[in-house]
Amino acid sequence: MKFAKATHNTLLAVRAELHRLHYLAKDKNAPIKFSSAKLELLGFTRWSKNRALKILEKEGWVSIEWGKTKAPLVTLLRGFYFKL
Repeated sequence: MKFAKATHNTLLAVRAELHRLHYLAKDKNAPIKFSSAKLELLGFTRWSKNRALKILEKEGWVSIEWGKTKAPLVTLLRGFYFKL
C-alpha cells in the first residue's frame, strides 16, 4: 500500500486492499464488501476506487454488485492472483 500511495496508483491500491480483505475473510468464496475508508486514509477518492474497480471488472478479474448508496460487493474471479 505504501508503494501505491507513493506512486498515486489507485489500481494498485485497490488490488492490494482486495488481497488484504480476502485474506482476512472467513468465507473465501463470499463477496467482499469494499468500502472506501482504507483507501481514503491513503488519499484516494471513492471515484478513483470505482474507476479502478470498473477496470478490474472489464478485464475479468472481479465481478461487482453495484449498490446505489452502499459499498459494492466484489467477488474475486478465478485467476485474480495469477493474471499479469
